[in-house]
Amino acid sequence: MKYIPLIFLAASFMCCSSNVPMDANDLVEKGETLWNKGDTESAMTAFNEAVELDDENIDAFYYRALLKEDLGDLEGAMHDYDRAIELNNSFIYYYQRRLWPYYSRAALKLALGNLEGAIADYSLAITVKSDEVFLYIERGLILKLLGDMEGALSDFTQAIQLDSSYADAYYNRGILRHLLQDKQGALADLDKAIELNPAEGAYYSNRGYLRQTLYDSEGAIADCEKAIELNPNDAVVYINTALVRQVNGDIKGALIDLNKAIELNPNDPVSYNNRGYLKQLRGNFKGAMDDYNKAIKLSPFDSSPYFSRAGLKFEIKDISGACEDWTKALDLGNPMALSMLEKYCK
Repeated sequence: MKYIPLIFLAASFMCCSSNVPMDANDLVEKGETLWNKGDTESAMTAFNEAVELDDENIDAFYYRALLKEDLGDLEGAMHDYDRAIELNNSFIYYYQRRLWPYYSRAALKLALGNLEGAIADYSLAITVKSDEVFLYIERGLILKLLGDMEGALSDFTQAIQLDSSYADAYYNRGILRHLLQDKQGALADLDKAIELNPAEGAYYSNRGYLRQTLYDSEGAIADCEKAIELNPNDAVVYINTALVRQVNGDIKGALIDLNKAIELNPNDPVSYNNRGYLKQLRGNFKGAMDDYNKAIKLSPFDSSPYFSRAGLKFEIKDISGACEDWTKALDLGNPMALSMLEKYCK
């Protein structure tokens, strides 16, 4: 069930006397109680009644939006979030605006692929509560997805300034700094994240991969083994460990790690793409092709598996097939595909 922030309701739930009529706040609290008990149908009825009784009650629209989203009615949820925010911005509420309608609508927009809309709502949420660290983290992650690395770096840094003990802020800034080739800055951030939260396996996994790029193979392996010890059921840990083993020439060990990653998460295209490459290195072309095809099926708008499959097709002398895949990879934004097309597909 979806997490329900318990911050809105001010009135008491007057259910003990059948002679006292319920107002909208009572009905919202009743709906929340029913929802927490798993009775979503009765909860929805209570929220609907609250809206009918008071069509300017933010809580009624907000909680109904949460429940609609939980039940898969995303269009209805968006409509209710919009109404809650409209009320939130109105004169009667403006000077006591609430954070959660913006945050929840941002999360829904993100789930629907509307990244720009999600950023806009996170920004509105920040205007309501500018010292809420997690808002900067989440907005920064979306900015990173959109390629605004400077904006993402600014958000992660702002989060750290607001709370220097927030491990995830250092972790996310460290990952971004690595992408920006600031490897020493990245290492410092990941060290700090681990110092603050030494029980998080993902921190070790990503530091291990970074250490490998800094030619610290011993440290890289130690971090990856620690990550597996802490998070033995996290597929991403095995993906990163496989990369470290691959760079160190341990192809067999890397394949074992990727097999485990796929066992844990059979719907992750990265695992199949990476395993396909290792199979190709070992001459298992059929197995490699199967893995690339699976990666493309799982993530048809990612250029990486098309580029990988093109390399395999070129190796097995299927030049026209390779050119088709390089063309597709280029269409999806892979700049390396252009040089391959110019060299081999004239």
